[in-house]
Amino acid sequence: MSFNKIKALEIGWDQCTAFNVDSAPELYQAIKAEHQDTNGVYLVLSHPCSLLHPSYNVEENLEYILGHVVNECLANNMYGKNPRLFDITCSSTNVTYRFNQNYRGFISRKKLDESNVCSFVLSETNRTDIKRWMSNRYIASALPDKFDLRTGSLRNKLKTLYSKEVGKLCRSVYLLIDEPTKDLDDANSYNISIFYTLSNTSYDLMCNEEDSDVSRFEVFLNKVSELFKKVNGIELNKTAFISESNLTLEQLNNSKFIKWNLDYISLGKVDSELAEPIQ
Repeated sequence: MSFNKIKALEIGWDQCTAFNVDSAPELYQAIKAEHQDTNGVYLVLSHPCSLLHPSYNVEENLEYILGHVVNECLANNMYGKNPRLFDITCSSTNVTYRFNQNYRGFISRKKLDESNVCSFVLSETNRTDIKRWMSNRYIASALPDKFDLRTGSLRNKLKTLYSKEVGKLCRSVYLLIDEPTKDLDDANSYNISIFYTLSNTSYDLMCNEEDSDVSRFEVFLNKVSELFKKVNGIELNKTAFISESNLTLEQLNNSKFIKWNLDYISLGKVDSELAEPIQ
């Protein structure tokens, strides 16, 4: 018995397509009891080469993640910033789901080419965010314990700053740090630069404000700099915004350029929420 790839493609199966109890009851029954949710949606995580492989002997299973229905998206759980949770609203149904890394599992593919996908559809941008969120789970770099201790006093203050206005538009935070692995003694400081990524729309908004008397983006960076001046053992050399489209592979491959996963901080909001001037 071989997998019917052509039929599966015609149905719509691919990485980041989804099913639920109604669209694919046989797949649903194969899910372990603690992951079964009749109101939930199951997103396929398997790469297409695995998901649609013709041999069950080579690729027996597919990987899924469960999304529970929630009332609204939390800013901290959007865009893949939280390494454990991912909130997203389905445009076709207007239902919001929260995907949790604790609700991942594997089931047999043997009924996949006889099962239907459901109406949960992700945009290409959302698919990219989901894939990046999953990969960051494995490739994210840990910062030195001493760095975490020295910046610990900033957490609540940064949380407040990042939950307002410009901070809500930041999709991720990157550090350029001179000693990414060493625990420095008290006589030595970490030298860092902080880069906040923006969507192209938000970055254009920032550029349009550069000629104004007061740029909200510049005010945000100044506030970050002021916070770090009060921290011993951290030398902040630079803060800046960069467009996600201008983030280079050279930067991402630099061992000293590290994504700072601040899952306790609220980041990210839709661009339209900063369309009007702040009073």
